[in-house]
Amino acid sequence: MGGVTPHGVPYVTPDDHPAEFPAHSQALANALENVTFVARGTVTVPVISAGTSSSPFAITFPAGIFTAAPSLTLTSGNGRLVGAVQSISASGASIIFSNFTSAASAGTVTGYWIAAGR
Repeated sequence: MGGVTPHGVPYVTPDDHPAEFPAHSQALANALENVTFVARGTVTVPVISAGTSSSPFAITFPAGIFTAAPSLTLTSGNGRLVGAVQSISASGASIIFSNFTSAASAGTVTGYWIAAGR
């Protein structure tokens, strides 16, 4: 009969008959097709002058985690800076941070990114 995790992922139990294993394997594979995978990371953003942008940062996603370009969200540790995605694919992205204010950012800060997809 097998078991099911709280998230609905089926698994084989010791009481299952070996003849049931193919059906359990297929159920597990089907359940994993609906899983959203997540990758995250950081970049060090240098001081950015007023009205300018950083050089692009190349970020690489873990190999094989996404089959298509995921959704990507950026933020920084400085309220003056706005993150933007220049390009994105299943294997990585190019991102920049811009300063649209009238003063330079105060120093280097951490830029954070998180990608989610299938």
